[in-house]
Amino acid sequence: ADKDEKLEKKADEVIDLIAEAQQEDGYLDTYFIIKEPDRKWKNLCEGHELYTAGHMMEARGGGFGNIWRHYSKASCHFFNCK
Repeated sequence: ADKDEKLEKKADEVIDLIAEAQQEDGYLDTYFIIKEPDRKWKNLCEGHELYTAGHMMEARGGGFGNIWRHYSKASCHFFNCK
């Protein structure tokens, strides 16, 4: 399929906007950042954090837009890379 340059540009703009909420260590789950920052990574069965992180890693691995640039920090958080 042909690339849709207009769609890719819009996706990159949205990704950049969302990335502004990302914390220094790569964490990105706005509910916990805003409402319960002390509860990050505390309830992995019901907190939805691993689920959303998985989607971000999958998008990063697939080379989708510029998400790889923003989500590298979070991937390193999981895999302890420097």
